[in-house]
Amino acid sequence: MLNMLPRNRIVRALLVIFIVAYANAKAADIKIGRFATTPDGGWNANAYWLESDEGIVLIDALLLIEDAKLWATMLKSLNKPVKGLIITHYHHDHTGGINTLLNELGPFPVYSSKGTTDTHEASNKFSYGFTTSKYGDRFDTTLVKPDHPIVGKEEIELAGIKLIIEDIGPGESMNATVIYQPELKALFSGDATVHHTITYTTENRSMEMLHQLRHLKEAYNEVDLIYSGHGDPAPLAHIDLQIDYIEFSQNLAKEIIAKEVYKDPKTGNINREIIDKYSFFIMDNFKVLTAYGFPQLQMTAQNLIGIIQEFEK
Repeated sequence: MLNMLPRNRIVRALLVIFIVAYANAKAADIKIGRFATTPDGGWNANAYWLESDEGIVLIDALLLIEDAKLWATMLKSLNKPVKGLIITHYHHDHTGGINTLLNELGPFPVYSSKGTTDTHEASNKFSYGFTTSKYGDRFDTTLVKPDHPIVGKEEIELAGIKLIIEDIGPGESMNATVIYQPELKALFSGDATVHHTITYTTENRSMEMLHQLRHLKEAYNEVDLIYSGHGDPAPLAHIDLQIDYIEFSQNLAKEIIAKEVYKDPKTGNINREIIDKYSFFIMDNFKVLTAYGFPQLQMTAQNLIGIIQEFEK
């Protein structure tokens, strides 16, 4: 199959990583798969699947039609039915492929927390103009609403796999859903956590993000690995680095507000020289591997401005 694909799609295919964990006799029958996109095309977003003898459960749906189709082709080769898709949050890099997956592999139910379901339209609009202008017809504008909302925290079973789905409220996105598989001690966190990737604070909710991260550390302290929306799987302790990043950025934002004239008094425009100075300071203290395919300074400055705006409200 790979010989028939364009070179860029071969690269993406090679990025599909199978992560198989065996925790006990029951867990030995559950496999975790990961489809990892590139920064250039898919904002290096991850999508996952859980596989059992009874079928497949999908977690998140990627950004671009081409990646969702490639992933669907790979899933078809398993010769097992898709029993459901769970969406962690409604940023485009995790929902853009829902309609494509339904067309290629469906029908199947789409799950998310009630909070994520209720905010799906508003969250979709947040960066709609940017996404459609950048990707054109490579991005499917069809907005699919989850048809199985989960209230609070609920245990379900799909494909014979026990899954605990929890609504953890607003943070990196307008609402976030996490999924825990207890036999594997695996937590699928969406973008509530990211690994070796810049933490996204642009939407002015850094305080809520800290609350989420501390909750995850306490409520899921038995977790072996967190499978996040961006970056490689990592142990629970990696959350501490995200907490440090947010608190460090918050302290700088407070300093900027207190000491610096960072807006032009006449136009109200941001003084990018001051923002960039502090952003370089953040970059010097926190080394990351990726910034979603965007320049690191741009993302760091955007995040810092987001926190400043949050504190000024």
